[in-house]
Amino acid sequence: MQHVRASTERVWQALTTESELRSWLGATHADMPQTAGEPFTLEWVTQGRVSGETTHGYYGHVHSVIPERLLALDFKLRFADRMTQFSVQLHPSFMAYGFDRGAECDIWITHSGFPTEGTGLFEYDGLLLHWRQSVDDLVAALEDRPARRRPYAIAGMEFVGGAQDQGVLVADVVVDGPADKAGIRPRDVLLAIDGKRLHAVDDFHDWIAVQRHGDSGTFEVAGRGEIVLTVESVEVALARFRVLQGDRWEAPDGTILKEPAEQEGRVAP
Repeated sequence: MQHVRASTERVWQALTTESELRSWLGATHADMPQTAGEPFTLEWVTQGRVSGETTHGYYGHVHSVIPERLLALDFKLRFADRMTQFSVQLHPSFMAYGFDRGAECDIWITHSGFPTEGTGLFEYDGLLLHWRQSVDDLVAALEDRPARRRPYAIAGMEFVGGAQDQGVLVADVVVDGPADKAGIRPRDVLLAIDGKRLHAVDDFHDWIAVQRHGDSGTFEVAGRGEIVLTVESVEVALARFRVLQGDRWEAPDGTILKEPAEQEGRVAP
């Protein structure tokens, strides 16, 4: 649950309006109809992945709608061949102890239908983290304050998620980023960092949060042994990964970059 100083009407607008979805999600394309059974799309077009993947997103159908109260979606997991159910519920806040707190509400997120084994088990952890961060971004946008900078960008890795006693599964790595240079590849499973076992992506975040440009860590990778990774600053790392916004390319923090044809260095197609 996340509290926001905005009315349910205002939050609903941010959840269902194309321009607002693209803004706070950083998405390239967004279509969120308000009719049950209609298809929805949340899509990112990117450059900079080692795998060469350029498009990913969430595609499915609207399950049910109660305007300004409930938006429920059915969609297939990105990495596991499984349909899941996702919902956003809005609960208005009322006067407490005689004080009128104005237009405020609580945002509740639920996501169910994950498999208990295979890739989907990892994806459960990754998506819970994703939605938590996305709601943080939404609240920051609605309250007109800067979004929280995420330090994991300086490692140049994207994760499927983590699983108890199984490690953290890598989804992709950024071209020429720290992970790419160290030799970490998509679908690698990271078991430990500097001897500390990894059970969730948050465990990795705990490690990266205290690292600075040039610091190194020893990763235990399943089936491959130990790999030393040297991190780089957020400012350097952000320029390696690009998201298409309208007719221009931006770094994840919104910095406008040069057109693709003018980009220097090795770029994934």
